[in-house]
Amino acid sequence: MLYGANGGQDCQELGSDGRIKRKPMIKVAVIGRGAIGLTCAYEFSKCGNARVTVVGSRSNSYTASRAAGAMLNIVSEVDIFNANHPLTRWKLTNKQTVLNLWTDLMNSLVADRAIAKSLMFGKGTQIVIDKHTANKVERSSFDAMRDCHDRQIGQDQNPKHATDSPAGDLGGFLIGDEQSVDSQAFLGGLERYLDAFASNINNDVLRILKCGHQWSLEIADGRTYIFDKIVLCAGSWSESIIDRSPDLQCPSRRSFFGVGSALLVSTELEYVEPPTVDRILRTPNRGGTCGIHTVQREESLYVGASSVISNIQLKTARASSVLALLEGLKDTLDFDIYQLSTNVITGYRPVTDDSLPIIGELDTGLFCCYGTKRDGFTWAPFFARHITKFVLDPSHTSTDWNDLLHQCAPRRHLSSAGEVDFCIENYVMNKIFEGLQHGKNLSSQEIDQLYFIVKDVHAYVSTIEGSSVGVQPELVNMFYYVMMKQQ
Repeated sequence: MLYGANGGQDCQELGSDGRIKRKPMIKVAVIGRGAIGLTCAYEFSKCGNARVTVVGSRSNSYTASRAAGAMLNIVSEVDIFNANHPLTRWKLTNKQTVLNLWTDLMNSLVADRAIAKSLMFGKGTQIVIDKHTANKVERSSFDAMRDCHDRQIGQDQNPKHATDSPAGDLGGFLIGDEQSVDSQAFLGGLERYLDAFASNINNDVLRILKCGHQWSLEIADGRTYIFDKIVLCAGSWSESIIDRSPDLQCPSRRSFFGVGSALLVSTELEYVEPPTVDRILRTPNRGGTCGIHTVQREESLYVGASSVISNIQLKTARASSVLALLEGLKDTLDFDIYQLSTNVITGYRPVTDDSLPIIGELDTGLFCCYGTKRDGFTWAPFFARHITKFVLDPSHTSTDWNDLLHQCAPRRHLSSAGEVDFCIENYVMNKIFEGLQHGKNLSSQEIDQLYFIVKDVHAYVSTIEGSSVGVQPELVNMFYYVMMKQQ
């Protein structure tokens, strides 16, 4: 194989007769300007037989990647709900692979002068928990994560977990190889590089249509473009593009807007010391949603993140979410927030109805990758590496890639979150402690109503799927108030 400029593969290869043959150029459109889309486009730009075009509006400020904490968290994403799920086992098996790919990607971007230096930061992820918390869900998730961490480093539970913990009445342990990335600088570097080495359509896609053996993209400004291959990774907007495209068969799994809000905390007063951390500080996941966490940014401290799953694009953060984040920063993570300033940012994490992403071919030459929830940023280099190879050569295969495609196929049965009774009890327990977190004690009547809702949802899902399926606690309300009402 011959290589061209910037380390990309040249569009020439040696034939069986020893002569150099020119490989056909493949026109590829990557729809989406988040971490997955831009990293895919970067990988395609390195392939001499691909001419890549990035499609999507630059003005969309609600993308998950731009509002992300961008924590390369894998072990610290383990909780009581997902600890034994096959996808969690897959992630843990491929953890070192994706961390190595991040290092390679940073080195490549530095070599291409897209960024000045590596954007990976921090001494690891410090898992913290209030020792006196009454939240059984949080404590159970802490234990599940700690057990997973022990298995990863090959040691049993021991007092070393308490070392390197922050000050205050907190317990915890350090996951030393999980860093964070400056998301804005990363995406900005990719954009600058692709402005120079790829084509760009700075507008949204209306629909995708078949055009013989090719694909036609109709853009919001009325123009039409023809491509050989399409990669659809437009996050929460991917499903609406598919819905508007009459030639496409929809995936069997639905995707929703996982509305996540976070704070950028800083100081505007010269005499006030700005808040800083030298690592990620993070509490365990709560009810399937991310715990409170802090990540260092160049001029602020990122504090995340709330989560509300919706079928509509909520534009602003809930007041109770902002309050919970500030209280978590002050009380759980032990920061003095007096005299600090904050900005609120919101982005849409794409979440499917079984919390697994949609990854795979929707049709020949049209590849989807969305519904990644909080994993899109972390796994972007892995997804991009394999998507690029697969799109240019559909015979591309590897054990880890095939396993991922099998679990996350666009047309699949609902993946169970566990035994039905387990999911029912944990939904109710999570709602009880969610109320306590916001200063509300649920009445017995309110708890009875929660049981009614969650049992009704599981009965509905079991009827639709034809088998007993456990529903993620954070998705129960979406089923009850949206999906069941639409039937």
